[in-house]
Formats: sequence, C-alpha cells, structure tokens
Amino acid sequence: MMNSLHDCPNVIEIRNEGIVGAIEFMPTGTTSKNRAFGVFDRALHKHGLLCRVSGETITLSPPFILNTSHIDEIGEKMLRAQCGAPL
Repeated sequence: MMNSLHDCPNVIEIRNEGIVGAIEFMPTGTTSKNRAFGVFDRALHKHGLLCRVSGETITLSPPFILNTSHIDEIGEKMLRAQCGAPL
C-alpha cells in the first residue's frame, strides 16, 4: 500500500509497522505553508480518507477490522491525494 508513494514528489520517507504507516514530506522552506497538511486536506475532503497530520508527517492507522480491498483503497486514495491524480 505505502510503497507506491515513493515515486511521488516531496516524499522523504515512508515507515510502517503492520497496518500503521507514516509518510514524511519534504518541508516547503516556509513556516506558513505545510506540505503534509495540504495532502491531508485533499485526502480528507476530496477522497474521504481519515488520517492524521503532525508537522510534515501524515499518519495512517486504519481500524483492525479491514480486509485487503480496504488496504488497497487506502493506498489508492493516499496516492491520489499526494500525486494529484483524480480518483
């Protein structure tokens, strides 16, 4: 799910343990604009994906009652939110 985000621009690191994952983004260089918050905003409002943002990191912690199709859907929505492709 998360490894497909390595090809997106401005991704520094992707970490995961089990179904919990984090995506760290390159800082914009200004304190007034946060890149991770922009991705979070698109993920939530355009794609309906609930996640958390802290600094330049987005954290995904889906419910334990999910199946493979849910994991694929989460990955697809996050990829579209980061890379800007329409769903």
